[in-house]
Amino acid sequence: MTLYQSAERYLKEHLGKDNVLKLKAWKSEVADLPQKKSSLYSDLQTLKAEVQEAEAVKKCVEQAVQPEHTRAKTQSKWRDMGL
Repeated sequence: MTLYQSAERYLKEHLGKDNVLKLKAWKSEVADLPQKKSSLYSDLQTLKAEVQEAEAVKKCVEQAVQPEHTRAKTQSKWRDMGL
């Protein structure tokens, strides 16, 4: 029942003033969707790469800013553990 109601609501929003489905407009929209999906996926991949670079820079900055005594303490723990 919920699926029917959501479909009915969607159709009411997208019907023309004459309450007739405009199949040509929908078909052209459907034809454009794969291209839009491809474009968005490409943008997503670019953003993922940028996020990875930013995270690497963040990690380097955090290591550089880390106080010297904390760094020395961490290194001594590693030595004690045999790493």
